[in-house]
This record gives sequence, structure tokens and C-alpha cells, in this order.
Amino acid sequence: MMSYTLIFITLTLACIFIIYINKGTQKTKEDNKIGKQYNKLTEFILSEFPNCEIIKEDNASITIGYEGVNGSTYFYIERKSKMISILYRTETTVFGKHELEWKFYEPMEQETIITKIKKDISDYNTKIKVDF
Repeated sequence: MMSYTLIFITLTLACIFIIYINKGTQKTKEDNKIGKQYNKLTEFILSEFPNCEIIKEDNASITIGYEGVNGSTYFYIERKSKMISILYRTETTVFGKHELEWKFYEPMEQETIITKIKKDISDYNTKIKVDF
């Protein structure tokens, strides 16, 4: 009887330990997603481009975008060997296809990245309107 109790206690503790480890692993995977690590950048894109939504996300990349009747807008953010690459693609029926790309070394302040992207997109849009 004593051995059954000891086996039961051992198995119970082993199950609790496995459940605890699995929860920690899942939390670590969620914390490592690029959207969580670059949450300010992600929030900036989602607020500046309100029709956009997160399409795909993993530990190394995130795709944020929108596709509609009059065109599409996509941001591809990818982390590669201590660099973050951001590709902005837009296509409209009026202005056609356009693309901008940035590369930043990690770690770089997200505010700096956001300021650069905001300025470049604004400057580019002004240029398109003038050329149009």
C-alpha cells in the first residue's frame, strides 16, 4: 500500500512538473514573437494604416497588411542576423505600385525606426503626388 502511494505521489509531481514546463515554453514562444518584441513599431503601423491587420507572425517575421478594391498595403518585418528589415509595399489603382525598404541594426530604439519610416513614407508620398 505504501509503494502505491509513493508511485501515485511521484506520478502526480511528474505531471505537475511537465505541465509547468509546457506553460513556460509556450509563454517563451509568445514572448519571442517579433510583433511582441517590436510592439511599438507594430502599433504604429496598425494606427497609421487603420485598415491593416496582422496577417502572419512568427519568431522571425511579421506581415501586416490590407487588400481592398482600390489597392493594397503591406509591411513585411523580418529579423535576420542582428538586423531588422522592413519592406513597405503599396499598390493603388490611381498611383500604381510602390515600395520602400529599410534595414536597421539591432538593437535600435523603436522610436528612431518609427521616425525614419514615417518621414520616408511622407516624403515619398509627397514626391508621388508632385510627379502625378
